[in-house]
Amino acid sequence: MKRSLLASATILALSGAAQATMFGPDAFGYVGQDSEGPGAISFNYQSIVPGGTLVAMGDDVSSLSSVNFAPVTLAVPFTFYGETVTSLVPSVNGYLTTDIDGDFGTEDLTPDWPLPQKPSAPTDGKRIYALHDDLEGSVYYAYDDMAIHPTLGSVGASIFQWEASYVEGEGPFSFQVLLFNNGDILMQFLGGDPGSPNGQTATTGILNNGMFDVGLGINGGNNDPFADDYAVLITQVPAPGAMGVLGVTGLAATRRRRR
Repeated sequence: MKRSLLASATILALSGAAQATMFGPDAFGYVGQDSEGPGAISFNYQSIVPGGTLVAMGDDVSSLSSVNFAPVTLAVPFTFYGETVTSLVPSVNGYLTTDIDGDFGTEDLTPDWPLPQKPSAPTDGKRIYALHDDLEGSVYYAYDDMAIHPTLGSVGASIFQWEASYVEGEGPFSFQVLLFNNGDILMQFLGGDPGSPNGQTATTGILNNGMFDVGLGINGGNNDPFADDYAVLITQVPAPGAMGVLGVTGLAATRRRRR
């Protein structure tokens, strides 16, 4: 499903949020809005440690190869690129995949920037990249029916949280992905990101499967780490007129984000 949208970053007023700089849209209609700049969303880290379920732990492992030895079943199905997702595989290397059969794509340690592009490890799954790099540590899962959405108040969400370090030694640090019941995705980085010690561009964003030519990248490619306590909300732009969209009011300057 492709929509006629601006191919570059836009300033758009949606879902009750103030005008803000946006990433995207991608060819499916996903856009991102971060916690810096005009109309920024709020940062509100919702830690699930302790209390969450440990689902993966180690170096270059996923829930298929450690702890769970199985995909993580979501408490509530999540809609992603038009597909109803009922389970996901979290990788310690900072991403979630719908590749629940583990076709070599769940322990990928090489970042895939810039998006969209085919992942460096073979896979037939969609991906949600929180911070894809060569990491080690633990991943936790919990469902919160009163999770805090930056613009909508309390919305149920599946939460995945990483307690990780770069294999080269930087860390530890904590980041999370909230998959809201309405299909929105929130990524949050507690204390920011220390930055990849080897200088490569870690991957943050989302990627469809198939030809891997549809995706939304949040990184800016300038090799800078995220600011302290950084968040980005990814939503889907409705079809024109679907909810009284206030419309595009101009082009945004290209966001200078991440590495």
